[in-house]
Amino acid sequence: MNKIYQWVLFCCFSLGLGFFPALQAQTIDLSGLSPTNTPPGTSLTIHSAEPPTAANQITNLSTVQANATYYTYFYDTVEDCYSSAGLPLYATCIGVNPTPTNTPAGTSLTYHSGLPVSTVNQVTPTTGFYYAAFYDLVNDCFSDEVIGVFFGSCGPPPELTNTCPAVNLSFTDATAQSTNVPVGSTITLHTAQPANASNLAPNPVTTSGTYFAAFYDAVNDCYSDNSSEVTVTINSCPALNNVCPATTVDLDAYATANVSNLPAGTTVTWHTATPPTTANQVVDATSLGTGNYFAAFYDIANDCYSDDAGSTTEISVEIVACCTADAGMLTADATEVCPGGILSATPNGDIVVPTDYEVVYVLTSGAGLVIEQAGASPSFTVSTPGDYTIHTLVAETSDNTSPDFLDLSIINFGTTPASDVVALLEQGGGSICGSLDVTGAPITVLAANDPACNNDCNDGLTAAEICAICNTTDGTNQSNTLCALDCDNDNISNAAECDNGTDPTDPDTDGDGNPDDSDPNPLMPRAEDDMGGGPPNVVVTVDVLGNDDYLPNNDPANLGTTTLTDLGIGTATGVVMFDATDGTLDYIPTPAEAGMTVTIDYQVCNDESGAPVCTAATVTITVAACPSPVDTDGDGLTDCEETTGIDDPTTPTDPGGMMSDPNDPCDPDPSAVASGDCDGDGNPNGTDPTDDM
Repeated sequence: MNKIYQWVLFCCFSLGLGFFPALQAQTIDLSGLSPTNTPPGTSLTIHSAEPPTAANQITNLSTVQANATYYTYFYDTVEDCYSSAGLPLYATCIGVNPTPTNTPAGTSLTYHSGLPVSTVNQVTPTTGFYYAAFYDLVNDCFSDEVIGVFFGSCGPPPELTNTCPAVNLSFTDATAQSTNVPVGSTITLHTAQPANASNLAPNPVTTSGTYFAAFYDAVNDCYSDNSSEVTVTINSCPALNNVCPATTVDLDAYATANVSNLPAGTTVTWHTATPPTTANQVVDATSLGTGNYFAAFYDIANDCYSDDAGSTTEISVEIVACCTADAGMLTADATEVCPGGILSATPNGDIVVPTDYEVVYVLTSGAGLVIEQAGASPSFTVSTPGDYTIHTLVAETSDNTSPDFLDLSIINFGTTPASDVVALLEQGGGSICGSLDVTGAPITVLAANDPACNNDCNDGLTAAEICAICNTTDGTNQSNTLCALDCDNDNISNAAECDNGTDPTDPDTDGDGNPDDSDPNPLMPRAEDDMGGGPPNVVVTVDVLGNDDYLPNNDPANLGTTTLTDLGIGTATGVVMFDATDGTLDYIPTPAEAGMTVTIDYQVCNDESGAPVCTAATVTITVAACPSPVDTDGDGLTDCEETTGIDDPTTPTDPGGMMSDPNDPCDPDPSAVASGDCDGDGNPNGTDPTDDM
């Protein structure tokens, strides 16, 4: 009889046994399969294809895709090989009735609990593993070849849903949401199984519920034998609204932006009813009002609309009323005023005030437009210098029962920015009809000592404001009395400081503690490298601040507190001692550094500005290499050689790195002084064979 490995030929395309659209892949657990005939030393393996290999072996058996065919083999781990023959295995969900497409004439599909298949072990499958065969009724025999079929619990059924603003699910949308649709076919939804024309669901589907999905071949006018249970969820969608100031909706533009599956040779048309016809087609879809509209594809060459293909999508349009309030614009009466003066502006005449609305003028400060004052006229008095703006607000501010009521009590003067009010209005994304002229009329309140007002050091001018007046390099305001003053008392006039770039309001521009009038580098603190030298074990003192901009703390001119810190990244290994009081470094070289040049990297800081202002520099120390010939104890080693262990090449004796007492002729060599008596036995070292005993 025919082998039953192929279960897929149907109509004009291929199907998988137990078909289901791959919307959300259903899975089945095969990890519990355990054959009773497993040969010793082998294990069961399941593969997605033949021949079996490690590459096509399925390793995660707990979540295998359902309704698909696999291949089972025994694997010998010692010999690293698979059994020569395997068994095809079809994994399907409980409740699915697989229908092979190659059933020989006069036969039927039977299930068995064991091998060889017979009428004795023929069963009705429930959950678990079975053998499937064809039974020949006339000849009373079973097919020679069988396959395994496993029925198990599957994951949740696939889900289909509408995509807003569409309020239904067309068959076209269902097809677009599937991933395994054969070429030339579409998804159809049915109210029962098997799928046929009599149980077709309405297209489009408008009601949530459980349906059965099948493949439909339009050319051959047939449905797939197997269908899959799917859950259809129709979500409610907000209506498609106009975007003010437009009072209509352009559905042609909407289709251009959102339709991605337009068939070749077609256009999108809009209709007031279904099925789509020329009679119910909207003539101009660029300016539609409130209503429900249906999209369809129109085939220009064949002069027909999509209908039974299920491409009709319903969209609800709702026109919302647009706000007509317009604050218009203002023009400042003067762009600069002195403290205590009046800031005022004049409306340009383009304001629109709806019935029952009020006009409020608002004064804001700074770039953040912080609300400072509000009133019925565009006129305000301000004493604090700065940038201000007068705005017009048109809103319903009195009737708290109106849906467009703007509650001005939310404003805290001096804190609330104008953006908080705008955010409540439609112009800022809110829901209240109103209008605020954000640009407004900018006005600057000058400083009290501005040339246009008064000029002295008590007016609180910033350095930039002073230099805007006193920068003599551009010839402006050179005769202003403010420029001859010294606002920071550093013995440099405001004009001179503005010319050389220092701060006329800060006696120490660079914050290094050294006043501008004595600082050689007043704009940038500097610390210069230093040098010093001396022998090992002797203190070397270097005045590190002597050539720096920073001043020691014992200097009365120091405007802050100076600190000196060893950065610990130099090569010196001796004792390092900084003293910020007098600005010095004391260093004691080690004997090992004799004849070497070592470095000490330090950081100097001053807190005059309120925060540490720091700079770094390097001190280079040259350590002497024992040049002194003095030999106090006459033992042939100079005092330097004995205290450091370093050899002086001008002497005949080498200390060998050992240090000794420069005042003891018996240390380190008892025989070094022949006339001495190191062991005190009365026999001089020169003739005593045991001069150290």
